[in-house]
Amino acid sequence: MQIGKGAARIAAGLLLSAVGALANAQVINGNFESGLDPWKNYITDNGTAGPGGIHLADFDIDGDGTVSNTVAMSVGYAVAPCAAPGILCPSPTEGAGIYQWAHFEEGPVHFHVDLAVENNSPYGGYNEDGGTFQLILGGNTVGEWSAGPIDAGSVIRGSIDVRDVMVAPMDMWFMVKTTRHWASAEGLTQYIDNVSITPVPEPATNAMLLLGLAVIAGVMRRNGVKG
Repeated sequence: MQIGKGAARIAAGLLLSAVGALANAQVINGNFESGLDPWKNYITDNGTAGPGGIHLADFDIDGDGTVSNTVAMSVGYAVAPCAAPGILCPSPTEGAGIYQWAHFEEGPVHFHVDLAVENNSPYGGYNEDGGTFQLILGGNTVGEWSAGPIDAGSVIRGSIDVRDVMVAPMDMWFMVKTTRHWASAEGLTQYIDNVSITPVPEPATNAMLLLGLAVIAGVMRRNGVKG
């Protein structure tokens, strides 16, 4: 029985080592069920998040019929650069976003965020630009998704899912940024939910996990036979 206990201790050590190798860059409150904290708001130089600002809203982000807390905003430029942006002057791309800091260990990570745009314009008709979402890590864009034009009464859903992003061992901020051409439009809302960062297991880490689980399973079988 002492051998079994020793094997269990070794297996537990292997599992702790493997889990420790993965325990980095975890998003805090990525599904926003605890509110907005510790997320911080970001507004571009001439941007706006709309009349309601960056706020929480109940929304079915993935179309499964279940609503949950999401981050909502209605982005665009705050002040028109001229009388007819896009005609008399360039159409600016402005907006807002959310960010937080995380500690990264060296190695590949997997980023994911669910996104949606809803057009509930009281005036009907489609909107030419539902918005563009960017996932930014330490100032570098690692993923992007654009909704494109959106009809009145419609919802367009998407996501940013980026694998094997190599990171260095340091503290870095990551941001989900939303922008569009023109001013914020009444009834047009951009949504963000389910932000996650998952370290990708190295082959050695996978081996430690499998070995630890195998040892524990063996000890449990032996104990079962003896019992």
